[in-house]
Amino acid sequence: MEMTLRPATHQERLYTRTQSKQIMEQTGSIGYLSGSLGYSKAMLPSSCETYSPSRNTPEFKAEFNSVLDMLRFDERYGGILKDVSIMAAYCRSQPQSSYDGATYREYAFRADTEQHSYLLRCIPDRDEGNIWIYPYQ
Repeated sequence: MEMTLRPATHQERLYTRTQSKQIMEQTGSIGYLSGSLGYSKAMLPSSCETYSPSRNTPEFKAEFNSVLDMLRFDERYGGILKDVSIMAAYCRSQPQSSYDGATYREYAFRADTEQHSYLLRCIPDRDEGNIWIYPYQ
């Protein structure tokens, strides 16, 4: 599977947060996964929400798991989800991905596959709840 990863645009950053149910449905949102990255450990999911059961297909779930593995272990994507120190280094190497005026330093990225877009919000300076992933069809 091929995937691209780039900083999210200012407009795309709006979709790294939960919107109203109507907006989520209109934009093709499938739901979100939030979790915490620790030092030297993989992501620990803390919350998962599905907005569109019809889009949450077995094929999507398989792709989502592949995307997570690629963001953890594939060097082409900087290991952004491998652990919090790697995520912090990756985020800081992409200053154009930084939000302006956030309480914590936040970063947003967009990963695209042939079928889906995944918008990531990363907060490497926070101990818990430092990653959110919003997949869209």
